Amino acid sequence: MLDRHRRGFTLLELMIAVAIVGILSAIAYPSYVEYVKRSNRADAMQALQQGAQQAERWFTQQNGYTDLTTDFVFSGESAVKTQGIFAFSVEEATATTFELRATAAAGKLNKDDGYFSINEQGTKTWVHPADGTKSWSDR
Repeated sequence: MLDRHRRGFTLLELMIAVAIVGILSAIAYPSYVEYVKRSNRADAMQALQQGAQQAERWFTQQNGYTDLTTDFVFSGESAVKTQGIFAFSVEEATATTFELRATAAAGKLNKDDGYFSINEQGTKTWVHPADGTKSWSDR
């Protein structure tokens, strides 16, 4: 006699459950990746702002931005956190001006972000390869 009260899942029920999980994953993963990218950008921007503060400290001690070093400017926690994702540099440092830059590292999640920069006047720009130059607020 056939037992009608068997416990367990049929193959069809299992395949439907796998398909549902697959569809949900296909929808959720791109959102997650974009969230991580935005988080990395925010960390890089924070590191640049902290670097600008360090540059101002350098200015008050040295009476100019000349000889401003990347190691001095980017010694903070934010720069260390995003070090593998963004490369930080002092692009130009004269007696009265500086530009700090965070360039997206090749082969990383944010590789297509271009670079972020900040200068002595507090001008914050994002140079994106596809979108051109824009403000940080447009990220």
